[in-house]
Amino acid sequence: MIKKSLLFFVLLMLGHSAFAMQPNSPQDLKRLEQSNARILGLLTYSEKAIAWRQLAVDAYFEMIDYASEHSGKFKADQLLKMHKGSTVYIRHIRRPIVEILREKEFFMDFKDAFIIQTEHPTTVTDKVKRVIDNNARRGFNHNRGNKWKTVRYKQYSVNPLDLKGQLYLRSLKLGLVSALTLLDNFSIAMQPYFDHPQLRHSILHDIPKAYKSTSKEMKKVWTDYIKKYSHSKKLYRAIDLFNQEAEILKNNKRPGESEFVRALDIAINTSFTFGEIKKDDRRPGFFDRFVEQVKLGHRKRRDFYKNVGNGAMNELSKGFGNSAGVFQSRHGKLYDMPKEELQNLIAEMKPLDVVMEKTPFRLTDKFIPGHYGHAAVWTGNENQLKELKVWKELPKLYKLAKKYYHYKGPSFQEAVRSGHMIIEALRPGVQINTMKHFLEIDDLAVLRVKDCAGDKGQSLKGQPTCYTSKQKRLYLIEAFKQIGKDYDFNFDVNTEKKIGCSELAYRTYVNTDFETDKTLGRHAISPDQVANKADEKHEPFYPVIIYFNGVRVEGDLDFQLEIMKDLLKTDYPSVELKTGICQSYKEEECLK
Repeated sequence: MIKKSLLFFVLLMLGHSAFAMQPNSPQDLKRLEQSNARILGLLTYSEKAIAWRQLAVDAYFEMIDYASEHSGKFKADQLLKMHKGSTVYIRHIRRPIVEILREKEFFMDFKDAFIIQTEHPTTVTDKVKRVIDNNARRGFNHNRGNKWKTVRYKQYSVNPLDLKGQLYLRSLKLGLVSALTLLDNFSIAMQPYFDHPQLRHSILHDIPKAYKSTSKEMKKVWTDYIKKYSHSKKLYRAIDLFNQEAEILKNNKRPGESEFVRALDIAINTSFTFGEIKKDDRRPGFFDRFVEQVKLGHRKRRDFYKNVGNGAMNELSKGFGNSAGVFQSRHGKLYDMPKEELQNLIAEMKPLDVVMEKTPFRLTDKFIPGHYGHAAVWTGNENQLKELKVWKELPKLYKLAKKYYHYKGPSFQEAVRSGHMIIEALRPGVQINTMKHFLEIDDLAVLRVKDCAGDKGQSLKGQPTCYTSKQKRLYLIEAFKQIGKDYDFNFDVNTEKKIGCSELAYRTYVNTDFETDKTLGRHAISPDQVANKADEKHEPFYPVIIYFNGVRVEGDLDFQLEIMKDLLKTDYPSVELKTGICQSYKEEECLK
C-alpha cells in the first residue's frame, strides 16, 4: 500500500449512519484509507481491462481473417485462446468490479432519492411512501386483497459545495466508474464475438470443461448488457448527477479536493461509453448505432473496431495514467540536490545526452517493465546549439509547434536561455523543462552519443556506432520537432502524431536500431530498451553519469558499464555490493 498523507476531509460513510461521527475521528480516517484503497484497486482493474480489451480485439480479427480464408473454419488454438481470454476477464476483471458495485455505500441502484441542489446544506431525511406490492399482484401473498405496501427510504439532498455533499458524490462516482468500465469492456471487446453466431455459440455453449465455471457468468454478461446496463435509467441518472455537479463546479471551488476525487472524474470523462452517451441525447440510441455498425461487413467491422480499440485504448490508458500519476508517496531523493552539485551536473551535460530516471515512489513506476521509467533528451545550451548550427533553426521550429500542436510555451530560444534544456514527453504532452524540474527522482543516468572522428559514421551490421556533427544536428532538430505533440497513451512507435517518453528517443535518433516489443498489436519501446544502447562498448551510447538511490556512482567507463548492466537486469544486490549504496528505496530499511 502506498503511504499517503491523509487528507483533511472525512471518508464517505460505509453505512447511512456514518456521518453522525465527527469528521476527524479515527474511524472516519480509517474508512477514508479503505475508500482510497478501493479507488486504487479500481484503477488497477481498469488497467488490466485496457490490456485485455486490445488482446480480445486483435484475437477477434485474427480469427475472422483465418475463417474467411478457410471457409469459416477456426483453428483449435484460436478457440482455446478465446475461451482462456473469457475466463481471464470473468475472474480477474469483471468479478472484482462487480464486487465494488455491490458495496452498500454506492448509490447506483437509487433505492433512495438523490438530488443535487445548492440552496441549503446537504441533508438526509427519512421518508415513507406506498408502492404496489408486486408479490401480492403475482399471487405470492396470501392476503390477496393487499395490493400496496409501505416502503421506507432516505432522501439525500446533496449540496456539492459543502464537504458532506462531496463525500456522497464520491460514493456515487465510485459506482459510476465501475458500471462504465463494465460497459466499456463489453462494447469494445465482447460485442463482436456475441454478434458472430458461431463464436457466440462457442462462448456460451461449447466452452471446454476447464473453463466451464465461467460459462454461466458469460451468459449473464451478455444478458446484463442487453437488459440491464446498456439501457439502464439508473446509469443515465448517475451521469446526469455527475454532469450537474460539473456544471455547478465550473464557477465554484470543490471542498475537500483530493487526487482520489480527481482520479474518479478523469476515469468517468475518459470512458468510451460516457463519451458516446454524451454524443447522443436520444438515449439509448448510441447502443443501437453500435450494433448497426458491426453489421456493415467484415472490412468495415475491422476498421470500426480497430478505430474503437485505438481510441479507447488511448483514452482509457490516458485516464489511468493521469489518475495513477497523481499518486506519489514522497519527494525524489535528488529533488533537493545542493545548488553547487546541480550546477556541476548541468555543466557536465552535452547536446543529445539521453537522460534516464527512476521514481519508485510513484504508482506509475509499478507498471513500467525493467529498471528505468522515463527517458528524455538534453538539448545543450545556446553556445553548444550554435556550434552545431541548430540555434538559428529554433524560431522556425517554434512556429511549427504553435501552428500544428498549439504549443503555448515560450520560444525555444527563450526556453534554452532560461535553463530549459530537457525535452521530455509527459502526460500533458511533449515539453522542454529544466534539470531542477526533472530531478524529482531517485535514480539518474546520463547516456552520451559517441563522436565520430571524421565526417563518416562507423557502422556495425547497419547500426551506427558513433555520430557525426551532421547527424547530431539532424537529431537535435528532430527532438525539437516533437515539442507540443500529445502524449502517446497507445505506446506505438509506428505513429508519429503522438509521442511517448521512450518514443522520444526513437524519434530523435532516427537511424538507430532500437529494440521494441510487440505488445497488444503495437510495437512499443521501454526506457530500458533505450538504455540497452549503452550497456556494451560497441553500442552508440555510453554512460557518463549514474545516480543510484540518490547517490552518485563513481568509477571509470568500464565500471559504469558494469553497473548499467546490473541495473538493467534489476540485480540490485550486485549494485549494492559493488558500490556500497543501499539497494532499498525505503530509507528505514537502509538504516537498519
